[in-house]
Amino acid sequence: SLEATRKYLRLATARHLLISATNDASVLGALRAFEEAGRLCDCVAVGQGGSFEARVELRRPNTRLLGTVGLFPEKYGEGIVRLALDILNHRAVPPAVFVRHSLMTPQNVNQYYPNDTLLGTEDLETFLLRSP
Repeated sequence: SLEATRKYLRLATARHLLISATNDASVLGALRAFEEAGRLCDCVAVGQGGSFEARVELRRPNTRLLGTVGLFPEKYGEGIVRLALDILNHRAVPPAVFVRHSLMTPQNVNQYYPNDTLLGTEDLETFLLRSP
């Protein structure tokens, strides 16, 4: 997404762009391309996944990432094990099982992942410099 967005920005004149993609990494790559081009003010972004990298970006001052849909895969275990046991024990199971997702924003990211901040500001800045 970084390279594709770089190519797009060479010719694009639009001043109001929404960046969205199937995952946070793609959104973050596109954001970096806008940043490199000095055009961050031309875009806003929404991610999908709630990855650590996106959560770091949400904590950046003046980020253009408005939010990311948190999928919370670390919470899937208990429900999956319960469903698997029901199947193995020939119990009736629903035709579909849904997981609750939430929109994480700069304003609420710490409510969902308060321990991210234990890394400290310097560690987060170092991480941002290595990100796409």
